[in-house]
Amino acid sequence: MVKKLTDDNFKKETSNGFSLVAFIASWCPPCNRQAPVIDELDSEVGKLITVGRLDTD
Repeated sequence: MVKKLTDDNFKKETSNGFSLVAFIASWCPPCNRQAPVIDELDSEVGKLITVGRLDTD
């Protein structure tokens, strides 16, 4: 499951090993189109790295 990152948990969640972070905005069409790709990456490599989304709004 892709982690929901925030200002409060970002450092803790990304400090161990490798991380893939998608910086998104809910109103952004390209961000919304990439969501399924991020979900698929998480299902493939989520056990090896941290995969998360950070809403920049």
